[in-house]
Amino acid sequence: MSFLAGCTTLTPQQGSHLEEVRAFVATAAQAYGIAPIPVRAEPQGGRRAATYHRGVISLSPDFLAPGPWRDVVLAHEVAHHLLGHDGPLPLEWDGHSQAQQRELDADAKAVEVLQRVRGLSEEEAFRRVYEAHWSLKRALGASLFSLPPGHPAPCVKLADLLRRFPTQQAWAKSC
Repeated sequence: MSFLAGCTTLTPQQGSHLEEVRAFVATAAQAYGIAPIPVRAEPQGGRRAATYHRGVISLSPDFLAPGPWRDVVLAHEVAHHLLGHDGPLPLEWDGHSQAQQRELDADAKAVEVLQRVRGLSEEEAFRRVYEAHWSLKRALGASLFSLPPGHPAPCVKLADLLRRFPTQQAWAKSC
């Protein structure tokens, strides 16, 4: 038996994981009092885990299984929705730097989303987002991934998180 999700056929196990992902996103929408956010499973290309575009979260079928960073990625994509990042950048803005700012803002909001959806403390939610970026930094160093356009380097993201959450500086290391 297989599940059809978007244009992708999923295994039964992937279909079950997609339902877990959808439950996370539905809980986030309910926690924020907003309409449900559609979630699709479809190949992302360029080794991306997920994207948010025009009100829809798309997740790579390879990233559906529970893992250390799945909730962080989902919280980040939900954050894009909550922050209204589905529209084009205003013409008077510098598209590259504004795209990077959107990513930084979504990371910070992801900490809050993890607190509200998973019931984590600020420290634990921050730690999960922070450690996900350290993991990405290591993967980039090993040439396992490349950054998507408009995404700041992990060290920029880490520094921004520390600036926004100064109470976490006691334990968090910088790049």
